[in-house]
Amino acid sequence: RACAPAGPDAASLAATVRADADAAGLADAGELALLVEAIAGACSEIGAALEAAPLRGIGGLAGGANASGDAQKALDVVANELFSARLAESGLVRVLASEEEEEARVVTPGAPYVVVFDPLDGSRNVDVNIPVGTIFGVYRSRQDLADECVEAQALRAGREQVLAGYALYSVQTTLCLAPPGTERADFYTLDRASGRFLRSQTGVHVPARGAIYSLNDARYNDWPDELRAYIDAVRNGESESGKQYSQRYVCSLVADFHRTLQQGGWCGNPRYHLRVVYELAPLALVAERAGGAATDGTREGQVLDMQPSQLHERAPLFIGSREDIAELETYGDVRQHGTKSYAF
Repeated sequence: RACAPAGPDAASLAATVRADADAAGLADAGELALLVEAIAGACSEIGAALEAAPLRGIGGLAGGANASGDAQKALDVVANELFSARLAESGLVRVLASEEEEEARVVTPGAPYVVVFDPLDGSRNVDVNIPVGTIFGVYRSRQDLADECVEAQALRAGREQVLAGYALYSVQTTLCLAPPGTERADFYTLDRASGRFLRSQTGVHVPARGAIYSLNDARYNDWPDELRAYIDAVRNGESESGKQYSQRYVCSLVADFHRTLQQGGWCGNPRYHLRVVYELAPLALVAERAGGAATDGTREGQVLDMQPSQLHERAPLFIGSREDIAELETYGDVRQHGTKSYAF
């Protein structure tokens, strides 16, 4: 009998998600599989749009600002439209909330899910061909809330998410998914020939400790004493592990987080810069499912327990290896307060 070929699973993304949800006894396994398939289709389309953008003259600023006041890139708008359209077409999404839009909106009244997303994370890098990504989180719709209560559907603790993940557009287009009904994270790689995401790694596990920290070292003088003390220690090999850490920083959260999942250490931003709903909560679920941890920079600030009060609320983030995050927390409050802004 012929042996099965090594490499990615032959089963489709939808099939593996349904199998996981069925195994967990989830009554909505079929709908979850279809929803993930719609998300994957949107990410595939965004990846294709990014690849073709220079040939189609799509680039630069769009001429406006998003709901958080950031200058919008033309590809921010394209990615937001592609993701929104795919999810709306699925008929499974009651509420969509995008980082690029001021308000959440009802798409299909009575539908079972709420999807929050950052359509193009790291877009300031997109015109120079540095890896960027899409981040998403999925909640079950609260059927006790009327459609008029649309914002409340998205203002939920991250621990309520049924699934979350991200797409990374780089050498390959990779989809990382924390599947419903599981305690793990999986990688899927887009096979352009077939148009399918094939599972390339299951049970991704972030090392308990790494030797990399990832944040913008140029801001060292603006950090609190507690964060500088920690960074000095790991730079000099004086951490609990005794290792001398290296710094790696792409300035694209998805790219830095993807490396962290595989190599350990941590990445993040000590400023009140990243969005709790669209970035922190989904990535924190992936990190925890992969054996890692995520904090806002305080001992009490576990990201998945944060209860946002505004759709575009911002907070610091430190995310990665569980032992590294635990050691960082022993230094106290490592958040950078103040309103100082930077050119880049």
